[in-house]
Amino acid sequence: MTHGARGTGMERHEAHNERIILKETTAERFFDTTEVYPYCNDPRCQTNRGEERDRPHTPDNPYFYYIKYIGGHKAYPSPSGTRMYFFEDRIEVDSPKLVIPYRSMKNIENMTERRISILRVVALGLIFVPLAIVGALWKKNLIYTVIRFKDDFDDQMIIVDFDQNLDSAQSVIYNSMLEFRNKR
Repeated sequence: MTHGARGTGMERHEAHNERIILKETTAERFFDTTEVYPYCNDPRCQTNRGEERDRPHTPDNPYFYYIKYIGGHKAYPSPSGTRMYFFEDRIEVDSPKLVIPYRSMKNIENMTERRISILRVVALGLIFVPLAIVGALWKKNLIYTVIRFKDDFDDQMIIVDFDQNLDSAQSVIYNSMLEFRNKR
């Protein structure tokens, strides 16, 4: 079985033809879900999603990560467990359905849960409710990724939790954002 016609460079290599992956296997653990999947760094192996040819997927160049969408986007305030897909020119979040081109990104940064909670308390006008302040300050000190971007209508941000993939995922997004800016 091949990906495309012979001689086009799109063939699936022998490991995939035999349904045996000879490369490494990665186990991703996200909250209460663990997914084990193979990846291949052979240049002939490329992921095809929605008729779009992507780069080979490896830990340094992931196809997707499980994330927890915390909120932040004005149209999608509710948290959800979902996936973030990585493409050459953009990232996509499954739920809520968001497409964020690297060219639209203004900044990517880390924030602790404590800082996010304080910002939410202030933003919601609950600064005068002492119990809300105490509750915000007593939360665990998790690190979230905040991506600020401009959509068609407004300045937006999303807050996501990459869990144990924080370092690799954030550096992939940041490097892709810089790479895209340098192409201009």
